[in-house]
Amino acid sequence: MTEDVQSPRTAPPTSAPSDALITTEGLQHDYTSAENGIVPLAERKPLFHFAALWLTLESGFTYIVPGIALHSAGFSLLATVGMLLLGMALYLAYGMAAAHLGARTGQTVALLSRSVLGSVGSGVVSVVLIFTQTGWAGFQAYFTITLLDGLFGWDLGATTTMAWACVAAVLMVVNNVVGFQGIAVFARRIVTPILLAWTVYLVLKGIVTDGGQLTGTPPEVAPLAVGPAIALIIGTAIWGAEADIWRYSPPRPRVYLVSYGFAFLAGVTVSGIGGWIAAELVTRENPEASTALGDLLPWMTDYSLFGLSILMAVIVVVVQVSLNDGNYYESINAIQNLLSHVRGWSRYYACALVAVLGVLATLYINSGSNLDGFAKIATLGAIGSPCATIIMATDHFVLPRLLGISRPLVTVPTWTQSARINLPGLLALVLAVSYGVVTTGVFNSFTQPSWYWADVGIAALETWVLAALLYVLGALLSQRGGRDRTQTLLGFPAFSRGVEHPARPVDVVEP
Repeated sequence: MTEDVQSPRTAPPTSAPSDALITTEGLQHDYTSAENGIVPLAERKPLFHFAALWLTLESGFTYIVPGIALHSAGFSLLATVGMLLLGMALYLAYGMAAAHLGARTGQTVALLSRSVLGSVGSGVVSVVLIFTQTGWAGFQAYFTITLLDGLFGWDLGATTTMAWACVAAVLMVVNNVVGFQGIAVFARRIVTPILLAWTVYLVLKGIVTDGGQLTGTPPEVAPLAVGPAIALIIGTAIWGAEADIWRYSPPRPRVYLVSYGFAFLAGVTVSGIGGWIAAELVTRENPEASTALGDLLPWMTDYSLFGLSILMAVIVVVVQVSLNDGNYYESINAIQNLLSHVRGWSRYYACALVAVLGVLATLYINSGSNLDGFAKIATLGAIGSPCATIIMATDHFVLPRLLGISRPLVTVPTWTQSARINLPGLLALVLAVSYGVVTTGVFNSFTQPSWYWADVGIAALETWVLAALLYVLGALLSQRGGRDRTQTLLGFPAFSRGVEHPARPVDVVEP
């Protein structure tokens, strides 16, 4: 079956921007195929919509873990706050570029890669997204069960925990049946108020009530250098396919900046501080106490939720489901890129397939140390698809101004219209990711989490910069053969080759 391409400006309107939980559009495609691959400007959502959504995606129990890790590494509360803020500032630099790319083009990362990296590059990017995001989904499913186990003291064995985690991995995909609409409404109306109230209360109580116990420097239990610590923070917070969310945004940097800033301060930073405070207060009472989050959770319930274990359990489930909404959403979008052209295919099938992959990821990621699984997926998630996003943002925003090379992104090419390969782009991606994999030891089998062995600076930042520089260099070298040769080497789609394009970014916002 051949995909039909539909122009975002000539397509019939679907509906006005809505917060309806279930929409026909969300069930059918969620703008993830060539014929329906660009979110029309009339479908874009307002600022508060994204502020609430990103707070949900950047908050919760996963983001408490870096605070605990920094405490175990012997960093003071002030140093922890500083590293959390620095990590978020570095992520913001990447996140703004990813957001603007998504908002200006209205496309997912996987669909964009067809136009920019060719069919081979698009396949690689889609597989990387599926692997990392289902890996996160598998970790979160298992993490949810361990949190509940610690909260209620069930003392589940490894086999029972894994079995329930596999069940959770399947159930957590349900929200994605309704696409972005359902996720966004669930985030703003349910998750955000509960989460924000609890984490802020935890931190404020710690500072006001026990502030005198928070001024010292904890003993160094698990050494962690500053560079790898910041890389850990970035890896925990990064999503890798931010454009998938921001394609629903109006193309205004103020929207991205306010939404990110709110989420990073009220989400990542507050959660990390809460983790450090909990670890410090517990170990002050008993220096031998475990600071694993599952073991800390009963104490946190007594300290900040008046001992209401059932309420904490509700928060755990709601927060973890909302995080896995994002993980599965990006995975489904990547699967849609690969398979939406198959005759009879629907988004329902993508949801079913990703549920199966989520179970497999649960079994694989959590087969050893759960903490090491967390480290590996966080590290890989920060250097895989983000490098592809950086290359595509460089192609769209930098090359037109720097080298006069412009690739219009106003139509999603079919697989037959896509070029086979963008040689400089794929080389830049492979070399940058390889550098990140080697320097972080992400696939090594160590008794300690991978990030402890990555004392070579901030690996995520280094890979992003390397990807951009290598791609600019490759594009510069490709110009030696003239316009047509340049467009062929850079993998322009068939309908864009042999045409002189204006030396500026061309997309649905500025055609």
